[in-house]
Amino acid sequence: MRIRAISRITNAFRSAAARLGFLRTIAMLSIIVFALHQVSQAQRWSDHIPDAFPFADHALVLMAIIVACTIIVFLLFEISRVAREVTIVEQSDAITEVFTREHGAAIIRSEFNRALHNKNFLAVMILDIDSFKKINLQYGYAAGDKVLAMLVERCQSLLRRQDVIGRMGDAEFYVILPRTEILAAHIMAERLRAAVASDAFMLGGVPVAITISVGVAELEAEDTPETLIRRADAKLSVAKSEGKNRVR
Repeated sequence: MRIRAISRITNAFRSAAARLGFLRTIAMLSIIVFALHQVSQAQRWSDHIPDAFPFADHALVLMAIIVACTIIVFLLFEISRVAREVTIVEQSDAITEVFTREHGAAIIRSEFNRALHNKNFLAVMILDIDSFKKINLQYGYAAGDKVLAMLVERCQSLLRRQDVIGRMGDAEFYVILPRTEILAAHIMAERLRAAVASDAFMLGGVPVAITISVGVAELEAEDTPETLIRRADAKLSVAKSEGKNRVR
């Protein structure tokens, strides 16, 4: 389902097109400058009209150069801006608009290396919506997508600015917690779990109880980015096996 992603790219290009109105103004100014330049040349060559402004020709050429440079800079800026929009879309999940699994792996590697270099703490959560397949079967896939988006919004309202949440796949998400030791990570995970369980999600005006299970792991000396994720995922499996709606 890439409709929202396509929509975001389309909006980026539409915004760029709207800004082209500015270019039309610049183009008209360029035409005026060119016309004045031609008039200046005609005055210089005329035997009947004296050249009263000997430096006007150079000033008009300079103005034309400035206008041309302005147009080039504007176009480069727009190309760069649209390219950034497209990159963000490529790195984002179409339903929840958080980072994808692939981009999350790159972020984890970066935070992993930074934590080792600076000798900082690093924690990772893997959380999963309990019995998500039943939600899809009972309320439909569109409702399931809405639950995913609402879950992300609820989590983001509690996470810190430096924390990163992304989608692993289906109803599973990762949360990267830089400079966070295991106790603080467990406290945050419990806050997320409680925030989801304490307030029902509204689906078509119907309140639906949603719970999540969370696995938490802290960076250890022998870890790699992959083993850190695997340990968090193993803790998630423990939480599921112990009855769900809990943090391990």
